[in-house]
Amino acid sequence: MTTNINLGNLKIKPFDLRNASKQEYAAINIFANRLRAEQLPDDPPIPIDEMVVGWQNMPSFQYIPTWVVWSADSSQIIARAHVAWLDVPENRHLVQFRIMVLPEYRRQGWARRLLALIVDATRHENRHTMFGDTSEHVPAGTAFMERLGGCAKII
Repeated sequence: MTTNINLGNLKIKPFDLRNASKQEYAAINIFANRLRAEQLPDDPPIPIDEMVVGWQNMPSFQYIPTWVVWSADSSQIIARAHVAWLDVPENRHLVQFRIMVLPEYRRQGWARRLLALIVDATRHENRHTMFGDTSEHVPAGTAFMERLGGCAKII
């Protein structure tokens, strides 16, 4: 689950949300706020310090394996995926996943590649039910979920 994948000039790498470097946190904050502006256009960006505090203070029973796709020069994150579960007695079959890709990199297979990593992690944990979500502001998300055969109902 921790293997780096090189695809041309772009690299898929695991991302440790709890222990990233300052540069990694800066890149993921820029990425997250760019997609936030697309999904929630009326909401302000989230300050980096607020995001970092949240990631560094996740409870120990919360697992969120995360992968990012770095630009050729490793200065920008162009896609991110994570799968999340709680190590608690309830719902041991269940994981939540999310895949996010910058608009100019969509329809290039990044979500499919990232989904394969999510599925591998889910199988490794012996879990079998996955759920994700999408935003009505990102039609590509609904189309992707429908191609997966998932329910694309927007709540």
